[in-house]
Amino acid sequence: MSYVIITGASRGIGKALSYEYAKQGFDLILTCEKNIKILIQNANDIKEKYNKKVYAIKGNINREYLNEIVNSKEDIYMLINNASKANYNLLQDVTKDEYDDIINSNLTTVFENTKAVLPRLIHQKKGIILNITSIWGLIGASNEVIYSMTKGGVIAFTKALSKEIFESNIECFAIALGSVKTDMIKNYETKNTITIEEAASFISHTTRNHNYKTGEIVEYKIEI
Repeated sequence: MSYVIITGASRGIGKALSYEYAKQGFDLILTCEKNIKILIQNANDIKEKYNKKVYAIKGNINREYLNEIVNSKEDIYMLINNASKANYNLLQDVTKDEYDDIINSNLTTVFENTKAVLPRLIHQKKGIILNITSIWGLIGASNEVIYSMTKGGVIAFTKALSKEIFESNIECFAIALGSVKTDMIKNYETKNTITIEEAASFISHTTRNHNYKTGEIVEYKIEI
């Protein structure tokens, strides 16, 4: 059996992806930062609907725990670094605590989860690392300077890591989404947003059909 690991899976895109990949026949390892009760409820629902193994973890992936639950006859098909947090404020009004929180949620989690999973992928000599980023990491957004900075960091991380692991037969790419109608933007008026379902469908279609090159930043947006 093969596992898909999805971070930030308690709600939004991560939750939608969990159901999508379970429906495709994958076992799941799901993580979240805070909403562990909701994540466990989602995991139990997926188990009942699709009869798949589903593990719910609070926090980042631990390498030792990962090796305990994924046995030698199983492999990891893909790690999806999806966990993310937004901050809407003028740069001059962003506090150090807010800055640290966004950096930890959007960059440190990508580093820690990838580092934990990578040895297993290298041992398998196959696998995919997918980083969910944003078009704001490409073009920047007013009132979202720190968010844009972290998403740009994910893009650079993706391009650099793809070169580092290329010879291990591991693919690494990113999908830069446009404005997605999630809880992160529920208090803001936006137009031409992508729905959670549209985003999850696009991500699933892209990975299933390998519509990317390793190191590529695949954009999915509508005119804004």
